Amino acid sequence: MLEILKFVAIYNFVLVSVYFIGRQYFSIFFKNDSTKFIILKSIPINYFYFIVGFFVLGNYIFILNFFTGVRLFYVLVPIFIALLFQARNIVEYLKFNIVSISTSFIFSFSFLNNNGSLDGYSYHFLNQNLIRNEKIIFGLANLEPHYGILSIFEYLSSILWFENNFVLIQIINLVFLSNFFNILHSFLKSKNVTLVNLSIITLLIGFLDNVGLGGGRNGFYFIQEVGKFDSSFGIVYFICFIFLYYFSRNYFKDYLEVHILLISITLLIQTRSFGYILFLPLVIIMFKYRNVINLRYFIRNKIIILINVLWVIKSLIVSTCLIYPLQLTCFNGLNWSNAFMAQYLSTIATANNRDPVVNNLDLNSFNWIFDSWLTNNSSYLFNILSTTLIIFFTLLLFIKLLKSSSNIGKFDFIYKTLFIYSFFSIIFWFLSFPNYRFLPGFIMSLYFIIFANYLNFSNFFHTFFLKPRVNKFILVFAIAFLVVRLDSYLSISDYDKNLFSNYVVPFQEYSIKKNSYGTTPNGVHCLINTKCSKSEQNIYLKNIYTYKVLIPYDNFYYSNILEQYSGK
Repeated sequence: MLEILKFVAIYNFVLVSVYFIGRQYFSIFFKNDSTKFIILKSIPINYFYFIVGFFVLGNYIFILNFFTGVRLFYVLVPIFIALLFQARNIVEYLKFNIVSISTSFIFSFSFLNNNGSLDGYSYHFLNQNLIRNEKIIFGLANLEPHYGILSIFEYLSSILWFENNFVLIQIINLVFLSNFFNILHSFLKSKNVTLVNLSIITLLIGFLDNVGLGGGRNGFYFIQEVGKFDSSFGIVYFICFIFLYYFSRNYFKDYLEVHILLISITLLIQTRSFGYILFLPLVIIMFKYRNVINLRYFIRNKIIILINVLWVIKSLIVSTCLIYPLQLTCFNGLNWSNAFMAQYLSTIATANNRDPVVNNLDLNSFNWIFDSWLTNNSSYLFNILSTTLIIFFTLLLFIKLLKSSSNIGKFDFIYKTLFIYSFFSIIFWFLSFPNYRFLPGFIMSLYFIIFANYLNFSNFFHTFFLKPRVNKFILVFAIAFLVVRLDSYLSISDYDKNLFSNYVVPFQEYSIKKNSYGTTPNGVHCLINTKCSKSEQNIYLKNIYTYKVLIPYDNFYYSNILEQYSGK
């Protein structure tokens, strides 16, 4: 029981830290009392401090890593400074985070029977160890192409290790999940009936996620293995999409809303590079209403622009690509260039997500759809379709049969743009990485945009059931309770006192490469050995000033692999 309490305590320390870091950020850059700031017409900005807190903390570690390996001490100092300045606001924290704090106890059950992910053992844990012990390495992707994928979560996770134990890095995912339900609770308490109904529909999706085929997966958020952050990406994506829909309807006239939107999209991009696609509808809407929108509100965000520039520079340093692994953004004239490495990585990633057994690198073939994908994903497709129909009939019941006071929204340019974008983002997901783990953000946004114009109604359900505050809390908490798998709750009966030891990186031996820098694992994964690689490409180490540069002997190694395959 002591280890469970320790996990919950650290969980809540992260919760309060990111909240106060976000609050301190607004205190510095907006200077006024941030408790008076309202977005979405009725929601205090306090509910989104966690996004800003993670953004600030993650980018502080990211910038620090340009110059040094990042030790926990370097991060705890500014955290404690923020806590010191914000300690007087502890009552405010409790007021705005009742759901986040409450769900921390139930979500902590998930670590009783979780485990490390394959991606974690393959490259995430190694990257986090590199951040702790090395400053940024030029050509890091040459050691192994996956090492070039350095997300903001790698930087955040790097400070949550103790010795070789990785259990605490799961707290980041859980904090995102806790705050997501906290936001839904804020929507329920809102005077904006559209947000109230959005929260109800979202919670309904969460409930249906437990009652369909194959366990009910319908695109709602779930708790993944330790070392994966796809569900958190989906949460940020959904929040960004909601922001984009409602803020654009106000023509981005509120600078605070523009600021929080750009922070959220930047955090999304720093989580996964394909987050850049959300800029597409934003640019289209801005161009359409360019005579109405105040573009200075976007240009004024110099810090966010600078962070994005630094992020691109980081990508260029580790992979020679501005956006990795997008091949058309790569440069071949740098010392550490590796021609078509990005294309190779994106190709094998797409092939693996389409069919991990066959792993066909011929991306022009669509045999995988009928050979394996439809069979493996039929339950998901059924659940998504049935969830859509249930939402439709639920809204029909509320609006028509119960004679709700309703006002159907406009099917205007903004709605059509985001609807078409959502539809094509699903196609993009299907063609590029058709794996369920990447779906939640896209499908939740599609659910939203399909029904967005039918959420402005109220009836007796709002008047009587949701009027007591306790009912709103119970509704949100009940759906959050269902997110944790039943076997996680039942695991408390055979609780292991040495539970933390289940999350220790196993011992493994390595062999030194003969004609190349680095080592190769004698087992399956490289784990946390920062010189390890399973790649057969030969590279050498060169030191320039105090920085390490990993340079390939053959710059066309991956190009030759792709040519050999295309010639078959």
